[in-house]
Amino acid sequence: MRFLSKGSVWTRVCVFTLMIGFSAGCSKEKLSELTNTVAEKGESLVRESKKMTDSLVNEAPAVIGPTGNAQLNFSEPLKFSEASIRLHTVGDGRENSLQLVTYDPSKATVPSPAMFFETATSIETVPLMGGQTIKGTLYVDRGRNLPLLRTSIDHPAEIQFASMNFADNTIEGTISNCVLVQPDGETVEIEGGVFTAISPAQ
Repeated sequence: MRFLSKGSVWTRVCVFTLMIGFSAGCSKEKLSELTNTVAEKGESLVRESKKMTDSLVNEAPAVIGPTGNAQLNFSEPLKFSEASIRLHTVGDGRENSLQLVTYDPSKATVPSPAMFFETATSIETVPLMGGQTIKGTLYVDRGRNLPLLRTSIDHPAEIQFASMNFADNTIEGTISNCVLVQPDGETVEIEGGVFTAISPAQ
């Protein structure tokens, strides 16, 4: 019993097999056949266990969908690797709020550079924006230590939307040439821009 308690599971199986063989008066051939059967079953269990382990370790990574993108044409193009569009229903007979952003608004911090476009609209869903041209306020953060830019009330930014791509749940659009104003009153012109924005489920 001391020997069995210290041995591996495999050793216990083998010893237990031999003890059964001797107590039953098995012949040498029968005992050899019984031992081989136990060995084959043990190897089969090991192979199955390895397959299960490999399937867990080598599980295919989750497929990441499109994240959108945008570009504003300053003297040196400002590119964004993310863009999303959201339509917020205000209710009470008021117009809805359309927002186009180049960052995740659910996060506590806003990355730099960043772009934010906002306007009021009576359109109720993002797909219905296809083919529409709207005007609104455009805010641009070009990077750290640079002043924040925005369009003036008298000269809003203009966006023209293409049709919705339902396969990727994205919508493309172009931003017309516009003038952005710094806090000190200085102006900066951009030669428009383009974007492909994700419309996340809401």
